Amino acid sequence: MLPDRSYSYGVRAVNTVGVSPFTSPVTVTTPPSLDLALVKGLVVDSPIFLRDQLKVTALVTANGLSPDGAYDPVADGITLRLGAEDQSPLINLGAADPGWLPRKKGRFLWRSPREAVTKVKILYDPATGTLKVGIRKLNFETPQVNPVLLWVGVSNDAGHFESDWFERKPGLLKYPVPE
Repeated sequence: MLPDRSYSYGVRAVNTVGVSPFTSPVTVTTPPSLDLALVKGLVVDSPIFLRDQLKVTALVTANGLSPDGAYDPVADGITLRLGAEDQSPLINLGAADPGWLPRKKGRFLWRSPREAVTKVKILYDPATGTLKVGIRKLNFETPQVNPVLLWVGVSNDAGHFESDWFERKPGLLKYPVPE
């Protein structure tokens, strides 16, 4: 079982007399192995085709439940979702994707290919655990509403951040919420 995922189980009896029906399913969620602290975020959910966008800056660290105690999206790949588990990933990069480029100060940058319709930019700083993601020219599967759930998976680790964001106007959500 992987961390920060929901699993549903049903039980039935099997013996020489026959097989019973399944019980009502019970759903359990495994604890996260990554801690996410969102620094800032922007969600634009536009009614215009290919005008949705997401920008987030988060501090991500492996916690005590991480099987290997490491968080490295460059070596291990990264999956990012906005919303529930059943939503398609906005980003799904495999381990050691050749698109990662080393930058100054030990940081790494990944950009979507020029010909891609959806534009993605990821900046990862291993020294601080900072992950900056920008995605534009996309269409969200469902309307983005509060509370906003940001889920990150890296190899055998995963975690999420869920909070209300400031709705500046319909379709425009910002984090943090102003005081």
